[in-house]
Amino acid sequence: MKRENLLLSLVPDRDTAILLTSFPVLRYYAGDSVLEGSAILAGKFGALLYPSFSAERKEAFRSFRRSLPPEIKRLEIESSSVSAMDAFFLRQSLSIDIVLNGELEQRIASQRQRKQPDEIEKLRYAQQITDRAFADALNFIHLGMTDRELQKLIADKLWEEGSQMTSFNHVVGCGEDTADPHVRPTGRTAQRGDLIMMDIGAVVEGYGSDMTRMISLGPPNDEQREIYELVKASQAAGLAAVKSGVKCSEIDRAARQVIEQAGYGDAFPHGLGHPVGAGGQEGPRLCREEAQVLPFDIVVTVEPGIYLPGKFGIRIEDMVLVCKDKIENLTQTSHELFVMPLFYSPIACLRYASSISVPVRNKIPQS
Repeated sequence: MKRENLLLSLVPDRDTAILLTSFPVLRYYAGDSVLEGSAILAGKFGALLYPSFSAERKEAFRSFRRSLPPEIKRLEIESSSVSAMDAFFLRQSLSIDIVLNGELEQRIASQRQRKQPDEIEKLRYAQQITDRAFADALNFIHLGMTDRELQKLIADKLWEEGSQMTSFNHVVGCGEDTADPHVRPTGRTAQRGDLIMMDIGAVVEGYGSDMTRMISLGPPNDEQREIYELVKASQAAGLAAVKSGVKCSEIDRAARQVIEQAGYGDAFPHGLGHPVGAGGQEGPRLCREEAQVLPFDIVVTVEPGIYLPGKFGIRIEDMVLVCKDKIENLTQTSHELFVMPLFYSPIACLRYASSISVPVRNKIPQS
């Protein structure tokens, strides 16, 4: 096990064992070689990996029974990752208490929220890929493209730059569709004056990046420019407020009040940001309801937005590493609105995109 000591510290006593089945959690404790569909059984007796848990449940349950020392009286399971049927069969197979334990998931999240150096390097590299892919995609975006073509374009560029994703379900849309914070391609064609929203990210060894940038097809109108500058100011206030030891709700408030004071509070319906890593629960969110303080060595997004139904939406998102006494913005792409020429000109676009400062290519960090 990659992090066996941390794993075994989750076990409360000698009478209890734990069963882990969610893939991000398995990968965190067992390493990158673990396969999806595996499971980990752990207790004071040690940790056992079952590589084909999802395919051979009944046999796995019998293996659990043979593996458990006689003193084990209780098995705790991640409540959100085991089906009710699996819990039922486990109760039938094992003559011990089976507990779907949300508190176990909280203990796991408290360990996973603090990123280790190897995790930070994977996240940093994933964002470098994203910065480069976005800059390259600007060379090809033009009037008349559909949102599906835009999504495929950025997916191809991310893949070419080294992203290890196997699917590309990025948030991409244009025109009025961008008023939906979770916009997905609908087949809409990008028209003169449209804004394009790209919420994108690469994956390196299971660790993902997250960035949103806006593109204007031709010069933006006065309202688009006004709202863009407001969102940019809100994000700057949010970034300035991000510090370890500060309540997450206060960080959200710092960004939100900029938008509220301008009269657009109802048009910012979501939280300011969320933790980033390998998936699942990885720490507190930056939102109005979160009273927890922000820990250090966590990576979070800062992404305010304004969404005007029937018109457009604007969001700007960066990914930042929170250190003990500072933050490091892992996102290098400019916060300015990217204004594309109305007529496709590879030379003009290349000149424009080449002015964007992006990091040099690094090697994928080794675990």
